[in-house]
Amino acid sequence: MSEPSAPRPSGPRVLRLFLFGALVGGAVVWIGDKLIAGPAASKSATPDSSASPSAVAPAFVAPVERVAAPAADASEAVAFVDDRSITLRQVEDALLKKEGAEEIETWLHERLADVAWEKLTDDTVLLAIDQARITRRDIAGKLLQRGSGTAQALVPRAREDLIGIAVVERALARAGIALDKAMLDAEYVRVEASFHAERERKKEPKVSYEDFLRTTKSMNVDQFKAQVGFRMLAGLHALVFADARNATTETALAAWFEQHRARFDQTEAVDLSTIYIPYRTERELGRPVTAKDRDDLMDAFITFHVDITKGRSTYEFIWKNYAASWEHTGEGGRIGWIGRDGRRSDPKDRPLPKALIEDAFTNVGRLPCLLMPIQSETGIDLGRVNAYRKEKKVVFAEIREEALKAMVEEQLDQRTQDLLARLRQEAKVRYQSLPEAIRKRTGH
Repeated sequence: MSEPSAPRPSGPRVLRLFLFGALVGGAVVWIGDKLIAGPAASKSATPDSSASPSAVAPAFVAPVERVAAPAADASEAVAFVDDRSITLRQVEDALLKKEGAEEIETWLHERLADVAWEKLTDDTVLLAIDQARITRRDIAGKLLQRGSGTAQALVPRAREDLIGIAVVERALARAGIALDKAMLDAEYVRVEASFHAERERKKEPKVSYEDFLRTTKSMNVDQFKAQVGFRMLAGLHALVFADARNATTETALAAWFEQHRARFDQTEAVDLSTIYIPYRTERELGRPVTAKDRDDLMDAFITFHVDITKGRSTYEFIWKNYAASWEHTGEGGRIGWIGRDGRRSDPKDRPLPKALIEDAFTNVGRLPCLLMPIQSETGIDLGRVNAYRKEKKVVFAEIREEALKAMVEEQLDQRTQDLLARLRQEAKVRYQSLPEAIRKRTGH
């Protein structure tokens, strides 16, 4: 199966192109029972009464809302050039020429997402333009012909996707596995992590995956999780984990665990937050940096410390208003668990001053503990120790399931390919002539 990137479907794209051409031609456009545009828009509010009810029945799952008509006509003048008036209607016409097609295309895309294509008959009308109508059969025929011509991989790829889905559904049913919220959530975490890793590889700016889905795919997280491709990938990975539980021997898993013990053993660490502000540079000041500049910043940090200690302010408030933009941390300046080596989870993050780490481990007796400001070569840190944990060696038997999940996640791509190939062989997939079926369907 292809990766579920939730692209806009090809069928809606053909419909949008069809609609755009109609708008340019000044035709009357209907979608289901709604008049979209055209010279007859002001004369008629319903489709041709001579058409059969089924011919103009909406193809959308959700009802189409009615757009309220303007309260008055648009003939009122909004400007004059000598004795020549410019009316509101002319302003509207100018706007529609520039932005009308895009606005309607957006409207159309939102509604096409709700079309239940599998429930439509060949003769279901999707769009009506004047006396012409376009049906599901028309759109399907154009896609089949395009897929076998200028984009020859389109139709075979769609067939392979459907074969893959059928194979996974068959395997899930035989294994008695039903997709649940935990499986879908776990798959979303994988897709989100892959998205961020790819953007980082390409050195693209960080954006939330939720925002990415909303702005580029016009869907929220729940809608994305409802996509067939996403759900089948989650199901396939559920099968991979089930297969690993049945096939992995205790000896093999224990050996893998010992090789990767460091990721499971609990190291001595402090849960640390920091308010960090760098020294201003000569370029920023427009003059050489002096000792007074650094002393002034330290004075500010001492004031921060006093205000927090006396309850006049909070650590989180000072971080948000003075330090949040200087480096990447969690909310409130939280860095997370840090060992005595001071290593952070992301190697690209600023190295923490050795003096800050030493001070943090010295003050773990009473928590949380606000540390004194620490100067370094680049700036000043005001640290806070939130929690402390001791070193602990884990026992394999206690974290067996966690170790199994970690091993499978590490090998997930290869295991998924191997399992899917095996499932296809077990399903006995038989291919029929796709070109011949298309020729019979379209007559070409």
